[in-house]
Amino acid sequence: MNNRERLLEILNDMAGIATIKKLECLPLYLAGGSACIVGNYLDRMTIDIDILDLEYPAKMGRLFNMLGQYDMLDLYVTSIADGFKERAKLVKEVENIQVYILSREDIIITKLGRYNEKDKEDISKLVKNLDKKLINSLIENVLSRKDFSEKVREHFALNVAQFRGDFDV
Repeated sequence: MNNRERLLEILNDMAGIATIKKLECLPLYLAGGSACIVGNYLDRMTIDIDILDLEYPAKMGRLFNMLGQYDMLDLYVTSIADGFKERAKLVKEVENIQVYILSREDIIITKLGRYNEKDKEDISKLVKNLDKKLINSLIENVLSRKDFSEKVREHFALNVAQFRGDFDV
């Protein structure tokens, strides 16, 4: 079983429990390496699932625990542009719950929040056929967000300058 199949199995197990227990499950938006793998953007090893925290109700906690290793990414400190939901792609292989993966461009934007060596490596693969106009628009959106940590914004701006030099964006 490859990494993608394993992640899909975990997500479908969660959906199955939600169905059996009759738990309403709000849409999930995956980011990071797990989104890259599920979306066939990259093939690398990870079973850590990054989910954008949309302030899910406490009753969903039981479902999230089924994921094993997972991180809730607080939007206040996550470099994500407005409108990410509209750009996200539905994962059709997961039944009974709506699971979305961020677009390539949105994943790149989130990786600019840290921009460590692994992020740079991932971005070098994601940047192929990149819509430079869109990515620059998303960067400007993040920089102008009112609901974004000022300290994180400053770090993001420094990383953006390096990213633009590294990838001619």
